[in-house]
Amino acid sequence: MARTHVSLRILPEEYDSFVRSIPNDPHLPATYDQWLERCLEESANAAANGQIVEEVVIHYENLVKFGRDTGQQLSYDLLLAHVVIAIKY
Repeated sequence: MARTHVSLRILPEEYDSFVRSIPNDPHLPATYDQWLERCLEESANAAANGQIVEEVVIHYENLVKFGRDTGQQLSYDLLLAHVVIAIKY
């Protein structure tokens, strides 16, 4: 059975909100184009290695609510945790 590669997607119009809330994180470069280029490259590599690529769109307001509900500050780790939960539902 093929492994799954989960590819986080953020809408271009929401990207700046993520960067402002999670500043100075190397996983979130200054521009959406830089971030998207990296994501697309990772997905292409995963597909080339026979993995199934599953794109998961995370909206900023949902991340903020998730942080509030769990009592955690916004961070890239929290964003990844939210992605995992989004996959389950």
